[in-house]
Amino acid sequence: MVNNLNFEKDESFVKKSGAEACRSDSDDYSDSEKACINSALNILVYANNTEKKLREKLYRKGYEKTTVDTAIDYVKGKGYIDENAQILDAAELLATAKLYGKKRIAVELYKKGFKRDAIASIDYAELGIDFVAGCAAMICRTCRLRDDEEKRRFVPDDRQIGALIRYGYSVGEIREAVKLLHES
Repeated sequence: MVNNLNFEKDESFVKKSGAEACRSDSDDYSDSEKACINSALNILVYANNTEKKLREKLYRKGYEKTTVDTAIDYVKGKGYIDENAQILDAAELLATAKLYGKKRIAVELYKKGFKRDAIASIDYAELGIDFVAGCAAMICRTCRLRDDEEKRRFVPDDRQIGALIRYGYSVGEIREAVKLLHES
């Protein structure tokens, strides 16, 4: 089990999972709200979710809108959903691991359930992401450029440029990446 902790209650030991202990901290909720909060916490124990994704999962489980709203407010109030940190982590991962450009990152983050205004407010310079270097690395990977001589002779054709644009790079970034390869 991912989260199996022991907690004390009134000097007698009662074995509860971490999520159960969080659930029982307030009697201000109805039984259906407690059940929905319980489900939300169980979902969050296994993976980070955006508010949108968590809401969708709770609706699929059959909870009503007001009950889901209460559960979302509860988990956000406890700090279990921090979309600002999640969006920065996801953007950095997509840029470094998958070598996506800004436009492709925006599309992928939107698919994951992040809001458009949050996606638009990402400061890539603050994250230290160099998209020109990422584009150059993508060119080397896809075109199998291994030595410096191959990199200096490389001239992309229309098909390769189209592929890089689909990866989210602008034409300017592609030009700069090719210049970077020629200088190596």
